[in-house]
Order: sequence, then C-alpha cells, then structure tokens
Amino acid sequence: MRRITNLLLVVGLTATAAKSYQRPKYASAKTKEVIERMIEAHGGLEKWRKAPAISFNAHLKVNFGGNNWVPFWEEATVETATRRAYAKLPNADGTHGSVAFDGKKAWSAGNLQGIARAPARFTAWRNFYLFNIPWLTQDAGVNLGEPGKGKLSMLEDSKEYFTVKMTFDPGTGDTPKDHYVLYIDPGTYRLKASEHVMTFASMMQGDAATSPPSIFVWEETANVDGLIVPAKYTVYWKADNSIAVKDGAISNWSFSKPFDESRLIMPPDGEPDESSPVKM
Repeated sequence: MRRITNLLLVVGLTATAAKSYQRPKYASAKTKEVIERMIEAHGGLEKWRKAPAISFNAHLKVNFGGNNWVPFWEEATVETATRRAYAKLPNADGTHGSVAFDGKKAWSAGNLQGIARAPARFTAWRNFYLFNIPWLTQDAGVNLGEPGKGKLSMLEDSKEYFTVKMTFDPGTGDTPKDHYVLYIDPGTYRLKASEHVMTFASMMQGDAATSPPSIFVWEETANVDGLIVPAKYTVYWKADNSIAVKDGAISNWSFSKPFDESRLIMPPDGEPDESSPVKM
C-alpha cells in the first residue's frame, strides 16, 4: 500500500501558488545567471506571465506494482496569475470526473478512478507545477540555492548538468516544505529534469513526512507560441532508477485560451475536499 501511495505522490505534486509576482531569493549572482538563462532558453518570463491561463492535456501510466501499469488522463486549466484551477479527468470507459480549486476551497465530482481519487486540492494542480517549473522559479517565496553539478544516472549520456535546489519560505502555498532540484543543461540552459520531494500531509502513510525522491526527466519538448514546454517524459525513483511513470505525454498546450469561471462552480453531485496539506 505504501508503494501505491508513493506513486500517487510522484505523479501529482502540489504547487506552491504565488500570491504576487515578486522575485525569488537567489543564493548568489551565479544562481541568478543560471536561472535567468534557463528561463530565456524556455522562451522568457514575460510571455508566460501574460497568458490568461495555461491549459494542457496529459496522459501517463503509473506502475502499481509488477507490470500493472494504470493509465491516467487529464485536461487541465490553471489561471496564470491566481493559480485557480479546474480539470476534467477522463476514464477509459468513456466516463469522467472533475475537480476544481478556487484558491480557498476544492471539490470533486463525477466518476473518479485510480489516481484521480486523490484529494481534489492536490489533483487540481496535478502536473501543472512539474510542467511549468522554469517559470515558477520566479514565484514569491521561492529560494534558489548555489549551483552545483550532477549527472542523471538513469540516462545513457555522461553529461554533467547544473543543479539548483529550489525551496520555499514558510507560509508559501500549501506545502512549503516541498523541494526540487533542477537539472539544467550547461550547453542549452534548458531544463532536462527535476528531482522532487513533496509533503502533502493527507497523502502520507504512517509517520512519513515526505514522499521518496523521484526524478521527472524531459525526453521531448515542444515550442508553443515561443515557449518551450515538455511533450514527453518519464519519472524515475531516485533510489534505484526504476520507472514510476512511463509514456508521459503532454499535448494541446495553450497560453491564450481564457479562464472559464463557471468551471469553478461545484455541481450538485460535487463533494468538497476536506483533506489537509499540512498535519493538523
């Protein structure tokens, strides 16, 4: 059971939503240079922030043990400035569920299957954070550490990447004790991978305070309106490089569609999410 819960964690991290567009805290001038070059390599910050909302479709397969690969589909939209979010979660049988988060309250409705049954507040931001990390380094409350160097042992190349640890000030978003390690290509300055550990309390088992570290590797990217975004990816467990998520694919990216306020209204069959991101 612990393995399954850990898999839910690795494919649905909780974003630490920004309340305002303030600059992050850099450990040094070198950190600032590496991060700003990464952002420019992904199309720059201004264009991303001007998007009224960010939407995408995601599909992946999660390893629930042995060769039991369980699919997950998502059609998500997140308002760029506020991080309010809604998502449709289709199922293989033609049914679907829905979730939404208005910044204070979250709800779920419909036929939620598999990992879609995770808390709605958790699911509404599912994948958004991982897919948009280059720009989210600029959120208020973000701390970016001194650049180091590291290799991605699950890849066949022997390349040494810049590594930058990303942490959060207390009180930032839902789970300020989350952290990430960014792996940035020293030649292109594009993000190649991100190691992540999250701390959404209601998703933890027993006395565990964090999820085990996993590494999200960008295999292919796409250019959408001048912004470089992930198109295919794999997620590995850091401990042994085994695959936790395969066939990760992101399509139908949009940085121009308006945010639909009506999708935040809970339907008659909806259920409020009473989960807690922190231990009470």
